[in-house]
Amino acid sequence: GVGSAGYVFSVALGETIDKYAGIKVRVMPGGSDVARILPLRSREADVALVTGGTGFFVTHGLGYFAKEEWGPQPLRIVWAGQVAGGMGTRADAGIKTMADLKGRKLFRIPGSEVFERLHTGHLAFAGLTWDDAKEVVVSSASAGWKSIVEGGSDAGYFQTTGATAYELASSPHGAYWIPTPAADKDGWERLWEYGPFYAPALIDRGGGISPEKPVETGCYPYPIHAYADQNPELCYAITKALWEGYDFYKEKHVELKAWTHERQLAYKTFTYPYHDGTVKFLKEIGVWTPEMEDFQKKAVEQEKGRLAAWQEAKKAAAEKKIKVGGTEWCKMLTGFWETWEKEKGLVTYPIGG
Repeated sequence: GVGSAGYVFSVALGETIDKYAGIKVRVMPGGSDVARILPLRSREADVALVTGGTGFFVTHGLGYFAKEEWGPQPLRIVWAGQVAGGMGTRADAGIKTMADLKGRKLFRIPGSEVFERLHTGHLAFAGLTWDDAKEVVVSSASAGWKSIVEGGSDAGYFQTTGATAYELASSPHGAYWIPTPAADKDGWERLWEYGPFYAPALIDRGGGISPEKPVETGCYPYPIHAYADQNPELCYAITKALWEGYDFYKEKHVELKAWTHERQLAYKTFTYPYHDGTVKFLKEIGVWTPEMEDFQKKAVEQEKGRLAAWQEAKKAAAEKKIKVGGTEWCKMLTGFWETWEKEKGLVTYPIGG
């Protein structure tokens, strides 16, 4: 949507593509996941900037995209940025570890698949469930963050560079980010069951965070996406322009400093493949590795498998009188379609997860 961080990113990257590739970019704002993906699917747009969380749901046909009219979509990564985030709380709330969330108030947004998975996953990191916490129902993410600042909730998932994170950090309470150390592999395995699109990271920017006081929390990719059959030369040109234009766009938003060459190569945090045009450029400049090739082959095979499995699962569901897109089909983690994907080995997890 206009005014969001994503809109600022889109404009900055569009200006870079224009400057370095001579390709004019018109930004089409969208206020929801569907509104951002639908123009891509209808070919009104060539590429779309959506988070790795949304990309995970779209490529795996989960959440809203488990509806009959959607199913898994063959989206590919053209350029990979990132968004840092984690479970934030007031510094004086007495919460230091995920285990301290036991008995505390977490905000919950009905209908938000991303927040449901991230909150449930962070509880699982400490071996907790929603039965161990007190839910505070809110209408939106903004309302949830505001409830933490005002004390109505104790914790919730924040983007570290979001306005509310800085607001909390500058308040008398201060901001505290509950760590999810990468060394806690069992904790991350449990979290990944809910949010495979999220990965451990040492974050050095945001409200209450600095290079001198970094936090072990997490991040997820924020890529420019294209359909697999998009013109590879266009995706090649976009990748080349953004690779060469990093110094141009990095000053346009604090988060864009992290959209580095290293981030573009961070395939271990991805849950779906690169676009062929992007692969061509990365090979051309000599940064494509055998390990990246192995990842790409596996991710492409899983993509093919999901597209085929969608049709198979629909037939099996019809025999069991299960409605595609209904509650039994869509239920998080245990729904018919997600279970089918997992049993077929078609849900992609970050390498090491």
